[in-house]
Amino acid sequence: MVAPTGAFARWLNLVMENISIGERVEAESASPSLPAERVRAETGVRDRTILFVVGALLIGFSFWWTQFSTQAICCGDYDGYYHFRLARMLQDGMRSGQFPPAFEALPLTTLNASDYVDHHFLFHVLQIPFTWFDDARAASWAVLLLLLLASPLVYRHALRLIHAGNHHFVAGAVSTVAGLVVVMALIQTRGGTLWKLGASVIIVATIGLCGWLTTQLLARGRARPVAALAALSVALLGPLVFFRATTFYQSRAADFFAGDPYANFHYGAKLGTWLFACLAVMACFWMVMRYRLRYPVFWLLALLGCSTPFLYRMNMSKAMSVSIVLLIVGIHLLFRRKYLWLLPLAYVFALTYDMVLLLWVAAFAWLAVNVWVEDWELTSKPVVRAAGGLLLVVAGTALGFVINPYFPRNVQLMYEHMAMKITAGEFSTAVGGEWYPYNTWEFFWNCFVACLSMIVGYIAFKTTEDRKQIAHALFFLLFATFLMFVNARWKRFSEYWPPFAVLFVAFTLQPYLQAWRGALETEEGRAGRGERWLKYGMTAFTLAVIAVPAVWAAHITAQDIKGNDPNNQYLGGMEWVRANVPPGEMIFNTDWDDFPKLFFYSPEHRYSSGLDPTYLLDRDKELGELYARIGLGEETNPGPPIRERFGARYVFTDKHHGAFMQNALDSGWFVKEYEDDNSIVLRVLDESVKQE
Repeated sequence: MVAPTGAFARWLNLVMENISIGERVEAESASPSLPAERVRAETGVRDRTILFVVGALLIGFSFWWTQFSTQAICCGDYDGYYHFRLARMLQDGMRSGQFPPAFEALPLTTLNASDYVDHHFLFHVLQIPFTWFDDARAASWAVLLLLLLASPLVYRHALRLIHAGNHHFVAGAVSTVAGLVVVMALIQTRGGTLWKLGASVIIVATIGLCGWLTTQLLARGRARPVAALAALSVALLGPLVFFRATTFYQSRAADFFAGDPYANFHYGAKLGTWLFACLAVMACFWMVMRYRLRYPVFWLLALLGCSTPFLYRMNMSKAMSVSIVLLIVGIHLLFRRKYLWLLPLAYVFALTYDMVLLLWVAAFAWLAVNVWVEDWELTSKPVVRAAGGLLLVVAGTALGFVINPYFPRNVQLMYEHMAMKITAGEFSTAVGGEWYPYNTWEFFWNCFVACLSMIVGYIAFKTTEDRKQIAHALFFLLFATFLMFVNARWKRFSEYWPPFAVLFVAFTLQPYLQAWRGALETEEGRAGRGERWLKYGMTAFTLAVIAVPAVWAAHITAQDIKGNDPNNQYLGGMEWVRANVPPGEMIFNTDWDDFPKLFFYSPEHRYSSGLDPTYLLDRDKELGELYARIGLGEETNPGPPIRERFGARYVFTDKHHGAFMQNALDSGWFVKEYEDDNSIVLRVLDESVKQE
C-alpha cells in the first residue's frame, strides 16, 4: 500500500520525527550506508536544536502566564520582597565600599546586626541585574557582556550544526537573527513614511545579504566565519531585545502597576523570577535531550504539568529554581564521572542556598548505585571514584561555609535553624504553612502527574536488566523516592520532588520506548496508509492527553497567583511611617510574615520579628512567646510590653488582628495615627489615658 502523501502528511511525519529524536544516531545498523548516516546525523542535530528552542518558548510562555497574572512579587508569602530589597542593598554596598552591608532590621532576633547571615548570598548577587530597571541602558550593557562571555557556546554549536551538514538551516537561522537585530535597532524609530520605508528596505536587505553571504561561505567550506557571525548576532540580539522590552514596559508601567512608585522594582523582581524558573525547567528538559530519551516533547509536557505546588513555588522570588539548576548540573557531572568539578559546584551551591545538602544526597545515591552496579566490590575503581565524588561535595560545601563573608556565624545559625525545623512533632511556635505536611488526598491530587510517574516508574523498573544500562534510572529511583518522603513531611520541598519524579519515569521507561520505537521502525516499511494514519493519530492523541495536565496546572497556578495580595497592600501605611517615624526607630509588626513587605518599603527602620518566628524565639524564648501572645490578642494590656520589652513606640498592623486592636484601643495606651483599607499605624503613648 502507498504511504500518505500531501503537505499535511509530510507535516505529520516531521512531527513524528521530532518527538522521537531519542537515540536516532546510536540506533543505526552496524554498516549503514553513507547517505543514510549523513541524513540521520543532520536530522538529529538540527531537530534537537529546533526542539530545544521550541521547548524554551513553551516553558517561557507557561511561566510568563503564571508570573504575570498578578502585579505583586510572587507568591503567597512576602519573602520575595525581602530577597529583592537585599539584592539592592548588596549592590549599594558594593558601590559604597560597605560589603557585606549591615543588616539592622531585626535587632531582637538571631538575625541582628552582629549575627546576621545571608544564606542566599550568591542568589542575591544573581538578582542584582534585575534591580537596574530604572536604568535600562546600564542593564543592557550588562546583558551584552554576559552574552559575549557565553558566545563561545553559540559558536561551538553553530560549528556542530554546520559539520553535521545543516548548511541551509544555519544560513537561514543566522539571517533571521541578523534581521531581528536590525528590527530591534530600528523599532519605534521616529520619522515619516519615507523613513519607515527605508527601515523596511534595510531589514530586508540585511536578511538577504546575510543569507547570501553565509551560503557563499558555507559553499566554500568556510564554517568558522559563519559560526562567528551566528555568535555575534545572538550576542547583539539579547541586549537589544532586553532594552526594547524594558523601555516598552516603562512606557506602559502605569497601566500594569496602576501608578505604583515601586513599579520598576516590582517588574525587575518578577522578570528575574520568571527567568530563573524557566532555567530550572529548561535544565530538566536539557537532561532529557542530553541523554537522548525517547519522546522528549512528552517529557517536557509532563514537567510542565507535574505539580501545581511545583509551578507555584517556582514563581516565588526565592532561590529554589537556581538550586534545581545546580542540582541538575551536579547530577550530570556524577553521570559523566567528572567528579573534580563537584568541588567548585558544591562551593557555589553552598554560597547560593543552604539546600546544598541535596547535592550530598545525590552524591550518596550515586555512590550506592555504583556499589550495586559493581556487585558490592567496594574496592573497584568506579566505587572508589564515586566515594571520592561524595567527599569532594562535602569538601566543596565546607569551603562554601568557611570561605564566606559570614563565617563562622553561618554555621551556627544554620545548625540552630535546622534543629528547630527538622522535627517530627509540632513546632514550638506557629511557623509558615510550608513547614507543615500535606494531607494524603491534597498531596495526591496536587501532584497527580508526579505521583503517577512514581507509580509507573516503580512498576516498570527492572533489576534483571544489565546493571550499567539502568544505573541512571536507579539513581533517580533513589533520589526521587527520598525527595517524595521529604515532600510528604514538609510542603516547602514541593519544588524539588515533582520534576525528579518525571525524570525517574523517563529514564526508567527508556528501554521500553527504545524497543517499541525499534519495532515501529521495523514495521514502518510494511505499514499501509491506514496503519500510518493510525500511528499519527495515536501520537497526536497521546500528546493532547499529556498536554491537558500542563495547561490545567498553569491555569490553576495562575488563578492562585492572581488572588495574591496586591503589591501596594501596605504602601500607604509605610509611606506614612517613612514620612513621620525617624529612621532607626523600632516598629512593632504584629505579623512576623508582614516583615518582608515592610522591609521592602522601608529598610531604614527596625522591626520586632520577621522572616521566621523561630529567629526571635531562638534568640529569646520568653520574648518570642510574648510576641506570639500579643499578636494573637492574648495580652489584654499590650502597651507596656511593646514599649518596654520591644522598645517600640509605633505598631504596624492590619484589620485581620481584631483581637489585638480591641485590646490596644481598650487599654488606653495607643492612639491611631494612620488607617486605610489594608494597614493601621498606632503610636504607643507614654502612659495610659484610659479613664478608670
